[in-house]
Amino acid sequence: MGTSRKTRIQAILATGIAIAAAGYLVVAITNDGRHTGDDCLSVDRGLIDLIASRSADGLTPKEAAAVEDPFARGRRSVSYDRYYIIVMELPTQGSPTEVGAWGLGTNSPNRTGGASSLSESGPIDRQGASLGAINGPAQQWADWPNEDIPITDSDPMMTRARKCLEDV
Repeated sequence: MGTSRKTRIQAILATGIAIAAAGYLVVAITNDGRHTGDDCLSVDRGLIDLIASRSADGLTPKEAAAVEDPFARGRRSVSYDRYYIIVMELPTQGSPTEVGAWGLGTNSPNRTGGASSLSESGPIDRQGASLGAINGPAQQWADWPNEDIPITDSDPMMTRARKCLEDV
C-alpha cells in the first residue's frame, strides 16, 4: 500500500471520528440531564425554619423548593458530597414577593427510597454542612454569608430551581 493511499485512509478515519464526536456532543447537549422534570424537591419545614431563623423580620416564607446541583461539586477543591439549591418565596412588607436562593453543601446521606423532600440532619458547621445565600434577596432577608458554596445566581440550575418553585 502506498504512502499516499495510507495517508488518505488515515485522513478519512480521522474525519469520521471527528464527525462521530461532534454528533455525540450534540446529543449530550440536547439531552442535558440538568433539566429533568423529576428532580424538584420539597423543602422540609425544619430546614425552612433554620434558614428563617436568621431573618430580621420574623416573617415565614410562603413556598420553598430545591434541586440537587451535581455540577457544583466539581467547582470546589474541598467539597461536600452533595450540593442543593433552595429557593423560597420571601415575604416582604409592602412590596411584591421576592425569590431568595440559598446553596446547601452537605455530607449527610443522600435521599433514599424515592423521597422528594430535602432536609438537613446535621449541624450547619462548615464541616458536615454549609449554607449560604446565593442571590441579593436571600442576602438581605437572612444572615447566611456564602463562604463555602460554589453556586452563583447565574448558575443554570438556578433556572431549574425557580421553575420548581413556580410548580409548587
